Amino acid sequence: MWRLVEKRLLPLLYLSAHAVTTHAVLTNRTIDDQKGDSVTGAVPVFLPPGGWNIGQACDTCTVNSAVIATEKVFDGTWHDSSHAGLTDSNKTIVVNFTGSAIYMYNILVNRVPATHTLTRLEFFLDGDHAFSFIHVPDNTTDVIYNALVYSNTSMPQGPHSLQAVASGNGTILTLFDYAIYTVDDGTQAPTQSTTTNSAAGCRFRNDSFEDPRRCHRRWCDRWDPSPCGPCCGYLPSTLPP
Repeated sequence: MWRLVEKRLLPLLYLSAHAVTTHAVLTNRTIDDQKGDSVTGAVPVFLPPGGWNIGQACDTCTVNSAVIATEKVFDGTWHDSSHAGLTDSNKTIVVNFTGSAIYMYNILVNRVPATHTLTRLEFFLDGDHAFSFIHVPDNTTDVIYNALVYSNTSMPQGPHSLQAVASGNGTILTLFDYAIYTVDDGTQAPTQSTTTNSAAGCRFRNDSFEDPRRCHRRWCDRWDPSPCGPCCGYLPSTLPP
């Protein structure tokens, strides 16, 4: 009688071992300096109006396509500004997005003749100061592409606003390339979980067989721990008398 009852429960135990849950799908989206959000099309805001140049098209900029290899820049475009000290207005990039993480990437340069190439930015997330970034140029002519100047992965999913501000004393060069943000796109992906049934003393061991669905049912019915016993979820010590 005991053996018969155990056999009738087996399909239920097998199904519980294959419990399926779902989890949110997180995706990354890019915000280009010119083309904007890869999904929504929203473009960054550059302040003040007229205070920024389209880098790859700027003939009067000393840091231009003769210095920067456009093929190494995201989509071949960047925005350029110089903040000229306390008498100049702040130069600000505003990136609005809905997500749970944000990464901003700039171009950083070192020695360029007759050019101040210090980069110093203050970051504000949703109005609160979040980070200070500084790049002090060295004596090389190296150009640093895809330079991560700010990241935040601990914010709640929702609408956010990131500001990068060049301000204060000294001449500050800002070459903004792009940003990436992470968003929960609202879809759900299935996740198969491995469970333990302590009441029956049986453990499903999914990793001990290449594909549990290949186990022939007759092995489970015979309570045989090999070759498909682990797939069926029974160890020899848990077999009924």
